Amino acid sequence: MNERIDKLNKQGGLIANREKFKYSKEKFQGAISDLGTDYNDSSDQEALRVQLNNGRYNSDKVLTVSNTLIVRGFIEFISVKIDARIIEVEAEILKG
Repeated sequence: MNERIDKLNKQGGLIANREKFKYSKEKFQGAISDLGTDYNDSSDQEALRVQLNNGRYNSDKVLTVSNTLIVRGFIEFISVKIDARIIEVEAEILKG
């Protein structure tokens, strides 16, 4: 019984992770689509910004990038990685 419960808990965690990945990708794609396709580096640099931090509550920012071309490239790169991870997680879920 405990083995089955552990397996179900793992499945639930995988499903939750899949949903987080999908949500993050949607947010990234929404940010890019809000800018439109003709957006270029000479436009407003503050329109799209990525802030990386160390994950601690109320911590200072470690890095902020607002160059639109760099941010777009980062989002596109991360989106590919997220897609790959979603496929892996879905395979694990189906494998049971």
